[in-house]
Amino acid sequence: MPIWQELSWPRIKECAEKGCVVIIPIGVIEQHGHHLPLDTDAFFAQEMARAAARRDPEILVGPTVPFGFTPSNKNFPGSISLTAGTWSALIREIVRSVHRHGFTRIALFNGHGGQVALSRATVSALQDEEGIRIVVLNWFGLVNDDMDRLFPDENMPGGRVGHAGAVETSINQFLRGELAAQGSLETHLGPQMPDFVRRVGGYVQTPREDLSPSGVMGDSTLATPEKGGELFELCVERLCEFAREYREAE
Repeated sequence: MPIWQELSWPRIKECAEKGCVVIIPIGVIEQHGHHLPLDTDAFFAQEMARAAARRDPEILVGPTVPFGFTPSNKNFPGSISLTAGTWSALIREIVRSVHRHGFTRIALFNGHGGQVALSRATVSALQDEEGIRIVVLNWFGLVNDDMDRLFPDENMPGGRVGHAGAVETSINQFLRGELAAQGSLETHLGPQMPDFVRRVGGYVQTPREDLSPSGVMGDSTLATPEKGGELFELCVERLCEFAREYREAE
């Protein structure tokens, strides 16, 4: 399982010459309710990427970027939010460095819903301004239909993955159950933005504490480690499939 920071520079050079796909896990340090660790988003992306690399030696897992853009959660104790400009600049510098060493198949593997749009804008700017073409994908995008299938009773409004609800709690229970029970399991199924904005497909940034006192968006009481394990396995399988097709793509 090649992990960037654990290799010597000649090994990195070998990976580049072999045409390895570099997957860079990106996440955030932010509140995840009363019961889950702050590093949930970054940890998920990292562990899925490493599990994929254990199956495919031509996947090189880049260093995890734990800090992200989370203005909606920044007022909860423990959350660390970079500004959009700082985060985008950080990602661009990392990608430039990876690309400089001869890697042409690079993917950002995102675990944080709050930086989906910013990730896309960042990689678009890299291609437009510097000719560096990379892919950005989200782990939850790999299993969107499966989340609906496994948690039909959650009735989540808005984004299906929620926040510290059934999905994220289940995967945490599967990967590290001892850290998934730090406090009470909360439920909040209210809208994530005002109805008059949601009805027209609009968007407005709303502080999470104004929507949910616990910070949870979803129903964490529906979580099970078995369902978390199924989602994790599906993500790893599909990430391996993506990496294989990425290597073969022109």
